[in-house]
Amino acid sequence: MGLSEAQTAAVGDSENDLEMLQSVKVACAMGNAVQKTKAVAHFVLPKNTDEVPGVVSLLRQLTNALSARSAKPAAKDIQVEDIQVAKKIRVACFGGGGWGTPVARMVAQSLLRDQKFDQELLLWVNDEIIEGAMLTEIINTTHENPKYMPGLRLPRNLRAVSDAAEAARGADLLIFVERQDVMRRILVEIASCVKSTATAVIMSKDMVEITADKLKFGCQVVSEALKIPAAVLMGGTLAADVAAGHFAEATLGCHSMETASILLDIFNKPNFSVTALPSMLAVELFAVLKSIVALASGISDGVGFGFNTKAAIARLGAVEISKFAVHFYPAHTIAPALHEACGWTDLIVSSFGNSRNRRWAEAFAKDPSRSDQAIAVDSVDGRVPTGIRTIKDIAAFIKSQRVEMEFPFISKVYRIISRKDPPMSLTQ
Repeated sequence: MGLSEAQTAAVGDSENDLEMLQSVKVACAMGNAVQKTKAVAHFVLPKNTDEVPGVVSLLRQLTNALSARSAKPAAKDIQVEDIQVAKKIRVACFGGGGWGTPVARMVAQSLLRDQKFDQELLLWVNDEIIEGAMLTEIINTTHENPKYMPGLRLPRNLRAVSDAAEAARGADLLIFVERQDVMRRILVEIASCVKSTATAVIMSKDMVEITADKLKFGCQVVSEALKIPAAVLMGGTLAADVAAGHFAEATLGCHSMETASILLDIFNKPNFSVTALPSMLAVELFAVLKSIVALASGISDGVGFGFNTKAAIARLGAVEISKFAVHFYPAHTIAPALHEACGWTDLIVSSFGNSRNRRWAEAFAKDPSRSDQAIAVDSVDGRVPTGIRTIKDIAAFIKSQRVEMEFPFISKVYRIISRKDPPMSLTQ
């Protein structure tokens, strides 16, 4: 019929309808649909057993709307020269790993639904050979990332590329979901071809740098490297749960209200709630520091402390990272961020959920004699979690400021992770 997904409505009731519902402009779930289907729908219709079944109800509403529209007086003829075509907003994503893949899927679906966006999403992938074929080729032909998120169907408007400059060229929004070592290489490769009017969006919590006794966060690193403004989007977002369509929430840190509105159009969904704050640094600060609390929670699990102890550890950790924020960054809007998804939500899910930091720390506490890498091979995906570098950087920064005694929680976690104190000493 020549219609795009942006001109289409769909009705579903079961889990096999999720991909369809997430690819259309208007998603409707039947009243008797499963919870996952309702979570991604814009509207929930009556049940198919109701007096006016859901599909009939939808068709009646559409018919009434079309009838009302056709009854309006015809507008005057518009000359071709009077038409101004608005330029589409182009978006690119960088990172095709376990978190980057579901993020790219979410973004690609949004581009199909909103006509102000260019529908194609370029996804930069750190290319590698998988069973004789390049990962980018596999993604573009099968619409799936078999290594990092097998089974997750990707929209057809997503195109994977291995050239970072190709992805960045002409993009108005550049979304970064990569770890620090890869990000450094990307920033060098794209610095000369990024539009001066573009905005970067940081979704990786692995970008903190410490140089000359100074902490520099991801939004600052990227903004300085590319000479463009940067926003931050972080929260309680375990990748597997987001990929499965479970409800999650995140916080957007962005100075520009106009840019924030555009980003909310991309990310804010029925099953992915996003709220905006004007401080990028506050959002990233708590999202990064929470990994220290997650490590402490994992240590607690590993040595067999009870739930009361773990809850106390989480509270003490939250109090101290809040103190850290106020002490070193008093000019930023700190308090609201702790109570948003980048604060409490992220801290809770990282400390009590299946986060990589918590799992690694639990395995470490059971046998601290092994190397960090050996523990990572057995407990996570073989890569040492970002929290290990974070706790070392933060501890070094605190030491450089000569305030170690003011932050006993952070100092204790660092001493345990550095194998200077035994895991059992966590509560001492």
